[in-house]
Amino acid sequence: MRNLVSLLVLLLVTTVSYAQPTFSVNREKFIKEFQQSLSDYGKGDYTNLAKKQLPFFLLESGNFPEPLFIKLVATSNLILEKKLKPYPELYNYVYSIVSLFKNGQNEESFSAWHITIDQMLASRNVKRFEDFVELTSGFFDQQIITSASNFTWFY
Repeated sequence: MRNLVSLLVLLLVTTVSYAQPTFSVNREKFIKEFQQSLSDYGKGDYTNLAKKQLPFFLLESGNFPEPLFIKLVATSNLILEKKLKPYPELYNYVYSIVSLFKNGQNEESFSAWHITIDQMLASRNVKRFEDFVELTSGFFDQQIITSASNFTWFY
């Protein structure tokens, strides 16, 4: 009986782990999957990124080469694999990339930044990753170094 219960638990855990969603390497599908991953969080500031900025950035701007897009998809899948939340962690990661290129940075800047992202995701302490993508999303978009309820420090 005990073996049967253990077997059922093992099957349940295996089934749940394989049911984890992944993002497609097709740009249009990725956008829809990203929008779907954020849909559970209602409507907020992130809907502008998911519905307007990201589709323009990936489909129309021509500023994001295919090898970098493949890296974006692989890292997005890794973020989900690490059991991090679509919002704010995945959102901040994608928002940082869009902001980085929107403000005129190049592939070298992306690669340098992404080395740090890769190292943080490889470490055991994913809290550092969470803090880093939160910082960079504000810094790349509005040059915010830090902010609190009563002040914001800009670069």
